[in-house]
Amino acid sequence: MANKNANFANREVADLMLKNYSTKKMFLNVDWANVTSTSFEGDRVFATGGQGAPNRVQFDGSRKGTLTIEAQVYPVKVFQMLSGNDLGTTANFLKREKVTAADTAKLTLSEAAAGDYVQVFKADDDLGDELTATVSEKEVTVTVESGVDYIVYYYKKSAKPQVVHLDSKHFPKAYRVEGSIPYKTEDDVIIEAHPIWYKAVPQAGFELSWQNTGDPVSLTMTFDVLADADGNMFDLVFDGE
Repeated sequence: MANKNANFANREVADLMLKNYSTKKMFLNVDWANVTSTSFEGDRVFATGGQGAPNRVQFDGSRKGTLTIEAQVYPVKVFQMLSGNDLGTTANFLKREKVTAADTAKLTLSEAAAGDYVQVFKADDDLGDELTATVSEKEVTVTVESGVDYIVYYYKKSAKPQVVHLDSKHFPKAYRVEGSIPYKTEDDVIIEAHPIWYKAVPQAGFELSWQNTGDPVSLTMTFDVLADADGNMFDLVFDGE
């Protein structure tokens, strides 16, 4: 950047890299965000004096900030970060399956059941009169009518799950966040800016939603920006020649 006072503008999102604040190891590469933003504020109080009590002396403190990432596409590791828990590797989930009876004494599932939970109903009376049934692997022992459709509820074991788990004991960890943002000058030169958040902690609150109309759903992740041991909070470094 030959002209250190060149005017520039931005119309691009920041790519970010998150390092675990404690271990100093890389945790997440964020090159999929739609919006990245940061804001800072502080408290100010005044000493007043004289008639009319005008403000005479200011006192500043309690500087705080946030980093916000909005994304429509993201990896499951995002939820590991937001939950503060490692991803689990075992899970069973409830499944509903429509099965046509091939004989009068059993139904055969498409996948093996996990555990002994099973409920069976006629397809035209789903969640109506329950049939007495037991299950072992893919076989449901139940008195049925051959050629008739039935609805079976059972648990299936997930083969290779990644399980996001929220509990009352684990909360998000702190991260050092660094990144890259392109700015363009009036001379059509690209200048790379490198933001650094010295210590950022994801807020524990987040919202998930699912819909089948409108724009793709966005996930918003908000970090509280803290001061590190040296009092540092944020830098924005403009790379130059």
